[in-house]
Amino acid sequence: MRKSYLAAALMLTMALTFTACGKPGDNGSEAGTKGSTSGVNYSEQLQKDFETYKQYVNLGEYKGVEVEVDRSALDVTQDQVTAYIDNIRSSKGENTEVTTGTTKVGDKIKLDYSGTLNGVAFSGGTATDVEYTIGSGRFIEDLDKGLAGLEVGREYDIPCHFDDSYSNSDLAGKDVNFNVKVNAIVTTTLPEYNDDFVKMIVATGSYDTQAQTTDEFTKYVEQTLKDSAQQSFDSNKYSAVWDKINETTTVSGYPEDEIEDLKQTINDNVKSEYSYYGTYYSGIDSFESYLKNVYGFADEAAFNEYADQYARNYLKEKMILTLIGEKESVTVSDDEINEYGELIASQNNYDSYQSMLDSLGQKSDDVKLEVGYAVLADKVSDILLNNAVEK
Repeated sequence: MRKSYLAAALMLTMALTFTACGKPGDNGSEAGTKGSTSGVNYSEQLQKDFETYKQYVNLGEYKGVEVEVDRSALDVTQDQVTAYIDNIRSSKGENTEVTTGTTKVGDKIKLDYSGTLNGVAFSGGTATDVEYTIGSGRFIEDLDKGLAGLEVGREYDIPCHFDDSYSNSDLAGKDVNFNVKVNAIVTTTLPEYNDDFVKMIVATGSYDTQAQTTDEFTKYVEQTLKDSAQQSFDSNKYSAVWDKINETTTVSGYPEDEIEDLKQTINDNVKSEYSYYGTYYSGIDSFESYLKNVYGFADEAAFNEYADQYARNYLKEKMILTLIGEKESVTVSDDEINEYGELIASQNNYDSYQSMLDSLGQKSDDVKLEVGYAVLADKVSDILLNNAVEK
């Protein structure tokens, strides 16, 4: 039902290798045995997991769970279809930079800005030739509002205040100044939505359709939006079902070895990310400053606390879904694992599931087990959704 349901968890296992080895698609040079789509028996691991998890979980009601849903969320309007198509047209539009005039809300502009705190430039507060849409809310509120009504080509000082809840603790609750200059107002001429336009965008391979006319492409867009609405509806319904299951299920503890493995993987992953991407950010000179500026953690201890809670939340769901799967006699075949693995490999730019496993070396067995669990979780989530009672 929910393909990529466990994408985050699965990528958690794989991400360390991705960042450490360079990029997806590289075969890597780490020592280790090459992966194989055979050799790891998920059914055996599933039985071991069941025997372990039943020590910690007293499973509550999971069938016939009553949940409130809004089926109107499945409706797709003509306005949504038009907006989707207009967004594509905008991406193919021809931009013109106008170097005169006065800015207003809704304008796309190019600007330079420099932020100072007590007269001193702060990290991440300076940039040139940035494209920004006034009113989009991507900047802090004071700066966003202050960009309207400015004459192109002139410099302005805009006093701003960072909210107390701002992610960077060095700036949270502080008053700062932004010196800004709007270099241009960017106007966009949209291409006409006609058959030639459809043929052009379909030829890029960015859309899963062979449409050649506006009628055909519009129908494709309608179906795409319906599929997206269904996925969102199912996700919200599942969350409601899961909340009810949580209310009647008790968890007395966790297998600490799995918790520690998950925490270590999260930690190693982010540290590898820092070593790979840290130099791209100005003002970042340590792992702790990376955690603060990129992720918004006050310090490394706060990050470790988050990793611990994330691991426990993930493992709690895994334990419950595994036990439900056992009670419902859910099985996972090698063919299903390989099919799901091909999907994950494709999403991460690999030629095949096998080539992805080969690149992971000693991590490949862990990934194969996670793929097996992803298949199990999809099946169990179907059971939960199909047996839920909508109110």
